[in-house]
Amino acid sequence: MARRVLRGLCLSLSVCLSLCAEPEPILWCGGVTHQTANFRVETREESDFFVISTTESFSEGSEVVRIPVVSGVTAIDNAPMPQNLTPDTRYYYALESGLSGEEKRYGQFRTMPPPNQPKSFSFGFASCAESGSEHPVFSEIARLQREAEGGDHPHLFFLHMGDLFYEDIDEDNIQLFRDGYRKVWSSASQSELWRNKPIVYMWDDHDFGANDSDGTS
Repeated sequence: MARRVLRGLCLSLSVCLSLCAEPEPILWCGGVTHQTANFRVETREESDFFVISTTESFSEGSEVVRIPVVSGVTAIDNAPMPQNLTPDTRYYYALESGLSGEEKRYGQFRTMPPPNQPKSFSFGFASCAESGSEHPVFSEIARLQREAEGGDHPHLFFLHMGDLFYEDIDEDNIQLFRDGYRKVWSSASQSELWRNKPIVYMWDDHDFGANDSDGTS
């Protein structure tokens, strides 16, 4: 009997650890032009700072943007951003709270080339993944993106063609959609991929709600 109880306690503890573990912070960007970009970030601190830097180390003097944010999801669009990021340049972005631990949590993006200037580039694209999936394909895409970075056809963005998560949400409850995004970012491999390339996000049915939903849902 004691062994059964102990086994049950161990099982409950392992389930709690997997379900209650701190999820990855939500950091992603899109809408990147040659001078601007848009971001969605989520901090768990009461107050925090969103930072863009020209260096991966976020060293003193490298910051080009510092914007205060509060707990929850924050949309940072063109309006509060400087309109003069340098074209065809790599930048790094983070929440300041994500830079204080041993393992830094940050993202990166490259601005687009100047208008009317020819540029060879590549991009990744895919759709449909189980919520929070850790499928090896995400790490493989990230590897290919890193390999292309120093070549003649760098990956400039990732085109997501829909079904970022499969929650089959059939009620008007924004919290359920937020939970769906948090499940995606709880996947370490997906979080790394989405943080490190601008996303062009095309919605499909499950992004709108339940199966076969559309923009009228």
